[in-house]
Amino acid sequence: MPASHPDPAPLASDCAQLTAELFAAPPINPQQWLGLLAEGLANLIDPPAAVQTLVIDHAPARSSRKARACFAAGAGFPSPDAMKAILDDAEAGWPSHDVARPAPGTRANRVLDRAEFVSEKRWSSSRLRAVRADLGLFEFLRISCPCLELHPAPTLLIQVDALASTWQPGLRTISALRAIAQPAAQAFGRRFLRPEAHRRKLLEGLSPTRRAILPLLAQGMSESEIARMLNRSVHTIHDHTKAIYRDWGIHSRLELRDLWLGREPEGFIEPRPRTTDPAPAEGAGDRS
Repeated sequence: MPASHPDPAPLASDCAQLTAELFAAPPINPQQWLGLLAEGLANLIDPPAAVQTLVIDHAPARSSRKARACFAAGAGFPSPDAMKAILDDAEAGWPSHDVARPAPGTRANRVLDRAEFVSEKRWSSSRLRAVRADLGLFEFLRISCPCLELHPAPTLLIQVDALASTWQPGLRTISALRAIAQPAAQAFGRRFLRPEAHRRKLLEGLSPTRRAILPLLAQGMSESEIARMLNRSVHTIHDHTKAIYRDWGIHSRLELRDLWLGREPEGFIEPRPRTTDPAPAEGAGDRS
């Protein structure tokens, strides 16, 4: 049965609180973060229903035409088998141009853009319906939003699975998904994807040796430790480190770490791409 119309004020407040918690979550990995999102949404939507949260990669190998789930989490599923079945489906991949639509022959309230749910589709595959019912899953709906302002960008996909045959998405469920999906996608992109994109851009502007040195410097390794790991002299590592600082207009390991985490310090100078190393300064112990 559809849920009764909720009081919009408490729901809006709950959605705003969940969004704030997602932006301020402690240091955790992407799957744990998606778990927080799934658990928070499971407490906001019309019961009985479970929530799955996935980040879909739109840049798979050239040999594949699928968009695959790179991170996934869920909350409220009746059994591990039910959750595993959906994750297996996610791992199998969706057509990259159509990740927000259900599989052919299913009924779903699907999202054609970021806000509008469409519910005119009907079940036409009794087999799939029976399989889902055996797992304790019935009606479902999906919403998706890009995580970055890029094309193609990884996409946050949220799926709500009914746990009763009489469940239909009520206003509370639809309102919660509309309120949460886009800010949650932005929060995920800002936290996990933008730093990675920024790092790739930084590395593209470095010579091969400096590409190897930079991540180790950002991790806090000493120049002598890096020299042993890369089988170079300490003088060479020191020369390259000084060159990185000089070229980028930074002055400390703290600024370097901030830059690696996606926070550009004042005075940062983006370097031009290089493909070869310059010769180390005169007096360096070996050539790179």
